[in-house]
Amino acid sequence: MHPELIRFLGELETHFGGDERCLGMFLSGSIGRGTTDEYSDIDVAMVIADEHYPAVRDELRPLCERLAGPIAAWLPEGERPGFCNYAFLFEAGEDVLLCDAEVVSEHLFLEWKLRPDRIL
Repeated sequence: MHPELIRFLGELETHFGGDERCLGMFLSGSIGRGTTDEYSDIDVAMVIADEHYPAVRDELRPLCERLAGPIAAWLPEGERPGFCNYAFLFEAGEDVLLCDAEVVSEHLFLEWKLRPDRIL
């Protein structure tokens, strides 16, 4: 896995670890299963208290841009009440890296009975 993806994930974890609106974070995909390779992306999700979900969802892109650097593409991959998933590309030197970031409300997380691959 690219070192800049690992750095970004660490900064995202630090940010949300200090944000009382965030109830937890988890990884899925290859990083969650521990099967990454040099081409892997990051799949990360933040579980947010219901009353703070809209604000955190709206803050996600500016936050990712602050932590990762300029975003080359921001692609909504799914959004419905209480859930959004965005894939985004950012530049790290000459490389373009991919991250999938989800924000899910507490009630939807519990309703879906999600089984995270790895809890942060």
